[in-house]
Amino acid sequence: MTFPQHPCSSAPSHLCIEWCRTLIITANGVIEAPLITVERIRWGELEAGAVEVVCHDIPELAGIEGLLGLSFLQHFRTLIDYTTGVLKITAGR
Repeated sequence: MTFPQHPCSSAPSHLCIEWCRTLIITANGVIEAPLITVERIRWGELEAGAVEVVCHDIPELAGIEGLLGLSFLQHFRTLIDYTTGVLKITAGR
């Protein structure tokens, strides 16, 4: 039996629980991208397990390195203050 090559070269395959492909909407239209489930993601002091991650290159012109999505944020209490432009993420829901 052969297994397909891991779709995300930046994520070591031993950290990936499973993967498939999904459609995502970008500024340039709808594209197909790998959707993987990773064992865990850590951002600062926050850590979540079994998180779905879409592997997609974001153009450098966007000026960002990545996006935190709901598959990660749903593990925490998240407060967005639009008037001050502050996002506060704390452990617990």
